[in-house]
Amino acid sequence: MKFCIVGLGRMGRGIAVNLLGRGHVVYGYDVNKSVYQSLTNLGLRALNDASECPTDVDYVILALPTGNEVIDVLKQLHTKSTILDTTTMGIEELNEVLNTVNREGLNYLTVRLEGGPKQAE
Repeated sequence: MKFCIVGLGRMGRGIAVNLLGRGHVVYGYDVNKSVYQSLTNLGLRALNDASECPTDVDYVILALPTGNEVIDVLKQLHTKSTILDTTTMGIEELNEVLNTVNREGLNYLTVRLEGGPKQAE
């Protein structure tokens, strides 16, 4: 399968390591480019911007700090793939995100993760 992960911090990195270790194709973007080094050594295909997520991935995974970043990224994506959002946010932020999802016509699911970054790997 093909994945695009936006947000390669603690959780996003763990998810990327897990998927790469299972032989999946993983594209990734993070505002902090220093995270790419160790992940590209594992096979991550680094992107310069979230808008570069390929349109043919099976899933886009968001692992971002807040709903504001999620909204910014959703407006940049050009995909019909299902978006799995692991971002923790309050109900007001979620409502704003869902309004954006509806306006953009995206396939979107919020995903609850158990454990922490180590368990994500």
